[in-house]
This record gives sequence, C-alpha cells and structure tokens, in this order.
Amino acid sequence: MLTKRLTYTLLTAATLYAAPMQAQDSLLLRDLQFLKQQDIWLTQPNNAALTRYATKNIFQAEAQLAKGNGGLVNYYESSNTLQGTVSIESFYRLNSRIVAFGSIVYDNWTGRNLSGSAFIAPDSKPFNLVEDSLTNEGKKHRDTYRLSGGVGVDIYQGISLGARVDYTAANYAKYKDLRHKNKLMDLLLTAGVYAPLTTWMNMGADYQYHRNTESLEFGTYGKSDKVYKTLIDYGTFFGSTEQFGNEGFTDKSREMPLFEDAHGGHFQLELCPTPAFSLFATVGLSHASGYYGRKSPFTITYAQHTRDIVESSARLACQYGSSRFHLDLSYSQEKLNNQANNYRGLINANNATYYEYYDPTETGNKRWRNFNIGATAYLGIDGELPLWTLTANYHWTQRQQLAYLYPYYRQQHLSRNEVEVSATRNLLTPKGVWAFMLRGAYGKGSGDAFEDGTFATPSTKQAQPATMEAFLYREYQYLTAPQYGIGGSVKYSFVFPGTQLVTYAKASADYRKANEEYEYSKGKDHVSLSLSIGCTF
Repeated sequence: MLTKRLTYTLLTAATLYAAPMQAQDSLLLRDLQFLKQQDIWLTQPNNAALTRYATKNIFQAEAQLAKGNGGLVNYYESSNTLQGTVSIESFYRLNSRIVAFGSIVYDNWTGRNLSGSAFIAPDSKPFNLVEDSLTNEGKKHRDTYRLSGGVGVDIYQGISLGARVDYTAANYAKYKDLRHKNKLMDLLLTAGVYAPLTTWMNMGADYQYHRNTESLEFGTYGKSDKVYKTLIDYGTFFGSTEQFGNEGFTDKSREMPLFEDAHGGHFQLELCPTPAFSLFATVGLSHASGYYGRKSPFTITYAQHTRDIVESSARLACQYGSSRFHLDLSYSQEKLNNQANNYRGLINANNATYYEYYDPTETGNKRWRNFNIGATAYLGIDGELPLWTLTANYHWTQRQQLAYLYPYYRQQHLSRNEVEVSATRNLLTPKGVWAFMLRGAYGKGSGDAFEDGTFATPSTKQAQPATMEAFLYREYQYLTAPQYGIGGSVKYSFVFPGTQLVTYAKASADYRKANEEYEYSKGKDHVSLSLSIGCTF
C-alpha cells in the first residue's frame, strides 16, 4: 500500500513538473522566418492569401546594432559605418475569416569618408549625380522608417480578397560641402484575390501601384569661393559636369525631386498533386515613368525616363517525414531609358519666365538581368523549428549600360556569378535553444570597365564628355573582382521567467575579401559585426 502511494505521488509530481516544461518547449519551438517559408504564399505581396495562415499568432520584436569596417565597398558606400535597427513583425488571426500582417522598422545609419553619389541608392536610377572630386569626403547620416501592413479576408469558401501597403520614408544628409539633403518617400499599394479552385490547385492575382519620390537640396556652409562641380552621369560615369549654382540639376535655390510612379501586377498559381508535394509559380509585370525637376510652366523639368520590369519565380516543395525540401528559381529583367529635355526660357506678358520644350534627347539605356537558383533543406522539424537548415544558392547578374552624348557614347557589359552556402543547427537544451550558423560565399565578375566610341566624327568645337575614373574603377572592382566571404552567428533563446515571452540574443560576424585591387580602391576586405536582442510571443 505504501509503495502504491509513493508511486502515485512520484507520478503526480512528474506530471506537474513536465507540464510547464512541455509548455516551455512549445514556446521555444517557433521560428518566424521558418514559419513564413513553410507556406510561400505568406511571402507574396498578394495578401489575400494571408487567410491560409494556419498556426498560432506570432509577434517578434528585435533591436540590432551593427558595425562595418573595410574598404571593399562600392563607390557610394562607406568604409566605416554604424547602424542601429529596431523592428516589429507579426501575423495575427482576428477570427476564422480575417488574418492581418504588420511590420514596423526604424533604421539609424551613419557612414564616414563618403562622397560618390548624392542619391540614397543610385544603382537603379535613370541617371546619377556624382561628386567630381575625391577631396570632399565627409560624414553622411540616414534615418529610415518602414511601415507595412496587410489583411486577407475569406469572403466565401476560401475565396479571399486582400490589400497591403508598404510605406518608406527616409532623410539623408551629407555634412561636408558640397552638402546635400535628401527626402525619400516610397509607397507601394497592392490589392489582390486568392482562390482555391480545387483541392489540388490554388490561384491568385494582384494589382500594384508604386510611387517613389526622392527630393534633393544642395548647399554649402556659409560663404566660400571654392567651386564645386557635379558629374551628371548618364551611365558608367560618362556625361557632363555642372558647376554648383542657381540653376541646373544641383540648383541651390530649390528642392529638386526625382519622381516615378508605376503600375503592375502578378499572377500566382500553385499545384498540389499530393499533400507532400507542391509546385508554386508567379509572374509579374510593371511599367513606370518619371522625371527630374519641377513640372510647372515656370520651372524646369530636366529629364524624363521609363522603366519596364518582368519577373518570375517558382518553388518546388516536398515534405518527407519530419523534413522539408525547397527548390527555388527566379528570373527578372529590368529595362530603363532616360532622356534629357531640351527647352528655352521665354518671357510672358507679365514679365515672368516660362519654359518651352522641344523633342528630348536620348542619353542612356540600361538593362539588368538576374537569375537565381537555390536549394534549402529543413531537417528534423520539431514543431515550427528545424534542427538543421542547409542552403545552397547560385546567383547570376548581368548589367548593360549605354550612355550617349552625341556623337560620343560609352557602353559597359558586366556579368557576375556568385555561390553561397550555409548551415544552421538548432540545439534544444533544458533551459533554451542554441542556434549556430556558418555561411560561405564566392563570387567573380567579368566584362570590361568601359568601351568608348563615336557615332560620327566629332567637330573640333565639340567638347569631349566628362568622366570620373576613380569611381568607375572602384565600382568595377566591387562588381568583378574575385571575392570570397565567410561568416557565422550564435543565437540563444529562452523563455523569460514567469512569462510566455521567448527572449533571445544573437551575435553575428562576416568577412569579405577581394583577390584583386585597383588603383582607386579603398581596400580589399570588409568586416561586419552585429549584436541583436529580441523576443517572440
């Protein structure tokens, strides 16, 4: 009898002890990024498919501090950076028919020893505004605010409607002459529909409106007799120079916006012949137009451009026991055409200056192509956490640029191949989860830095185009020199005592090195370090 009572007491104690342990384990066995990758529809801009979300609500908040040092950076990037980021992301099911998504990000970035471009991200701009000197490097600072929100509503037997907004605002400034202040506004609106046509076929479609405005204001501190010049770069650092003053692209008397709006859409299709196998594919198109300057009769619009984008992607997914495998492919092509406006100033009856425009002159054509193939294996999935995550990716990019300043032209054809691999191991311990990750990459580019020519024999009175060799070769090294990268991270997650809050800390380090160095390079390597703390609930 005593033995039975003792056995009963021990079993009761073990049950009471195991219950909180199991609850703690279930909280730790969640990973937001893995959760999104389990269902590719959750990563699409078409938020009508949010109604597919079939797990518990999840919230994640994170704060990160990152430091970067080293000269292996692009011509407009800094060799000495400090960055702080705070972010919140969530998926939340309101009821059986409505699911919402939200994300807020604040990013505070400071870079030193900077010159290069006046734009925040000049890679895909129709033209560039580049400093014509290496002696004016200074500190730059950027504050970025990103807000994303979406909702999906099941209106009838799985047929859903959805909407999403992605809004970004940023302020960017240089603190040494020639100074510039930038204001960025980027708005992306998406409306979509999702329909499960059969038990093995799902379909979706969305419409997108995209508006982007980056306004620039140039100036100097106090009064100075120093002359500042800017290269109006139509491609591959080829164009004309402009002296800072009261007119032109760098007009100090007014704020100058680069404006663009686009209309586009996507079509999505998923085939699921068996519960363990699926094939997802999407294709998208968009057309954009824009201009630089002020559109009014009494101000000048200096340039205009058009942009066309075609993109497609596919995923083959397979579930085998407690493991999941993905094969991803994507391809995109972007074409951009820029024209300089021709105009003359006239005086009206009220003695005000207005502008009359003539046929524009083509100044540049650019094209980008991107292809990516990647394989991912999630092994030993426990709850919503894989014990192993293995990835391998191949990425190919091609950039073609042709800049005109009749009768001169300059063209450039660059390609780059890059391979990346990574392995992540999650270790579940009695008090928490350790995650160890290692990654490596190797890349190499090809193509000539530039090729100059003429359409006709220039006259003796025609000035040759202006160029900027230092930035040309600095970018060329960054894009084509053989490079390898290694990195890793360590993360520890635990349930904060007395709460349902999974808290984590993460440390990460990456190192990149180029095997070649050119005359105008700032260096051959770059180190990135970061520390993060966050919570999931």
